[in-house]
Amino acid sequence: MVEHCNMEYVIMKDYTRGLRDGMLETAKKDLEQVATRIAILEEELHSERNKKWDLIRKIKLLEAGQDPTRLLDPGEAMTLGEKIDLIKRSFPLENAGEYV
Repeated sequence: MVEHCNMEYVIMKDYTRGLRDGMLETAKKDLEQVATRIAILEEELHSERNKKWDLIRKIKLLEAGQDPTRLLDPGEAMTLGEKIDLIKRSFPLENAGEYV
């Protein structure tokens, strides 16, 4: 009877160890995937923050009256909104007369 109880204990111990090892392996793989995803997101966040601050600086310069064409980066095209704003500033509606 004692031998039978010891055998059940050994089997249960092996089962528990196997379960633990499987769960540990899965958790380590999941952790690696999460860490990789976080690294990618942090890089994207850094890039987006740089874009945000570039846009804030551009807005401040435009509001200060800087020439919009001087604020464009090499090869950067003006957006439709920027072109419309430029036209509005260059041709005030009060001077448009009958063309409005």
